[in-house]
Amino acid sequence: MYALDLAADPNSERELSVDVTNPDSLAGARDQIIAREGKVDSIVAAAGVVEDDVAAEDMAPEEFDRTMNVNLRGVFFHCTDVR
Repeated sequence: MYALDLAADPNSERELSVDVTNPDSLAGARDQIIAREGKVDSIVAAAGVVEDDVAAEDMAPEEFDRTMNVNLRGVFFHCTDVR
């Protein structure tokens, strides 16, 4: 099992630094895992951020965009990258 995280521990063999909002970053992680393990057996797409526990209707547009980029697009990219 690998953890994909923007703030991954560089000393860990099982954590990879990934920006889930960037499909190329996810593809790079996929390629590293396949190089090490030979294949990807399964994924858990659980990327998500909560910005200051603010309701969506109270978010600034930039905050809303960042939240949607990680929570929605990040999971979408993660699921569609490994097929």
